[in-house]
Amino acid sequence: MPALFGGVRAPSTLGTVLRAFTHGQALQLHAVHRRFLAALAA
Repeated sequence: MPALFGGVRAPSTLGTVLRAFTHGQALQLHAVHRRFLAALAA
């Protein structure tokens, strides 16, 4: 990997991103998802 990518790399795994969400943000995303799916079904 060091031969392909020089310098410092930031962690960018999905788990790192998901752990950054607070409970309130997760509830907001769930509400948006629910409305989006309802609009698709309509």
